[in-house]
Amino acid sequence: MGTQNKKSFLTYIGIVIAILIIVNIVSRNMFFRWDLTENKMYSLSDSSKSVVGKIDDRLTMKVYFSDNLPGEYGNNRRYLQDILEEYVAYSNGN
Repeated sequence: MGTQNKKSFLTYIGIVIAILIIVNIVSRNMFFRWDLTENKMYSLSDSSKSVVGKIDDRLTMKVYFSDNLPGEYGNNRRYLQDILEEYVAYSNGN
C-alpha cells in the first residue's frame, strides 16, 4: 500500500469514526421511534402519549403469562411487552 493510499484510507476511517461519534451524541438528545407496521400496531395514539407524558406518579404493572400458551396466543406476550415499552418510552421515566 502506497503512502498516498495509506493516508487516504486513514482519512476515510477517521471521517467514518467522527460521523459515528456525532450521530451517537445527536441521538442521545433526540428521541424518535418508527412503527413500520402497516396498521401502526405498535404505536400509541397522540392522546395516549399526551396522557402518559402527564402522569407524575410511578405506575407498576404485574403481568402473568403461562409458559405453555397455545400457539394462537404465543405472540400476545411479545405484543404486550412491546406496547408496554412504548408506554415507558413516553412516560418521562415514570
